[in-house]
Amino acid sequence: MKLLLIYGPPASGKLTIANEIAKQTNFVVLHNHKTLDLYKEVMEFGTKEFWKKVSDLRFDLAEEAAKNNRNIIMTLCYEPGDEHYVLKLKNIVKKYNSQLYFVRLVCDKEELKKRVVGESRKSHGKIKTVEEIEGSLKRHDYYQTIEEDNSVIIENTNKQPEEVADIIIKSFTF
Repeated sequence: MKLLLIYGPPASGKLTIANEIAKQTNFVVLHNHKTLDLYKEVMEFGTKEFWKKVSDLRFDLAEEAAKNNRNIIMTLCYEPGDEHYVLKLKNIVKKYNSQLYFVRLVCDKEELKKRVVGESRKSHGKIKTVEEIEGSLKRHDYYQTIEEDNSVIIENTNKQPEEVADIIIKSFTF
């Protein structure tokens, strides 16, 4: 199994690029907002218990993919404090003799403000306004790099999703 983790700030194109990679390869996308949506129905969003349940579900899905040798793409708004999340994914792939790949997307803040109001974000419970993205960028440090082998950083402010997907596919020879 190969697990591709695409991370970056909200509206940086993580899901759009993940879907494009899935179109061109045998990867499937585990859309992280679906896990959030499941638990938002029955728990208070943002509590410690909420995040534990969400993370546990994501880890369970990654482990099932590894057991079944399914290549998957996961996305994350990575920030300091999320090192445990990455470590857990590393342990899962190691347990199943699989591979973990990292892609950090970097996008200009003004471009994020343009993208955040896009139609595709409305159906997924994502940040959808300029005010929300500005607040999120002030509260969270999404600009940390996960320092690992099998890692690339892509500045995608002026790149189309297909172009970024091609860079990723070629970088890791998927």
